[in-house]
Amino acid sequence: ADGQVATVIGYNLQLIAPTVAMPYRFAGAVSHIKLPLQVQQQFIKAAQQLTTALGLLGINSLDAVLDRDTLWILELNPRLSASFHLYPNLLQVHIQASAGENVDLAKTSMSKAQLFIYADNKLNISADFVLPAWVVDIPFMESTEIEIAENAPVCTVLAEAENAEAAHQLVLERLRILKGELFHD
Repeated sequence: ADGQVATVIGYNLQLIAPTVAMPYRFAGAVSHIKLPLQVQQQFIKAAQQLTTALGLLGINSLDAVLDRDTLWILELNPRLSASFHLYPNLLQVHIQASAGENVDLAKTSMSKAQLFIYADNKLNISADFVLPAWVVDIPFMESTEIEIAENAPVCTVLAEAENAEAAHQLVLERLRILKGELFHD
């Protein structure tokens, strides 16, 4: 946003990892989801109205619930979102836009997914356990073993594919594989 005009970067699907105590616990996102044109127009209208009314600058995000073709805007986050790294070079875009500079958004057709792994139970990971290259936010190993508390985040699994559906399926498959190795399922 440049204070007057909002430009859409993309639409994301929020992923959750529910528990009884936290039924909507954030677990990541998938970029470049396809939304019906009517829903996209609702998002654009809301983003434009908020940008104009509040003079928004830089990257902002709108959280919403979609019920069929009805969009319910939940909140505006006037900051980088948890999904900003699913798109290329957004930190630089945010800095430039916040300074009032014109920005060209790099477009990518690839979809990315991120999925946080939470410990279902207390988890002990050996320092010699090797995580795949598609895993980030790895716990710091300061001894021969690290203990992760129940419901605490373990790491983040990443995936990239030609479309959102394929990226979502790939990140879920990688989650299944990694959880099997970590939790010995």
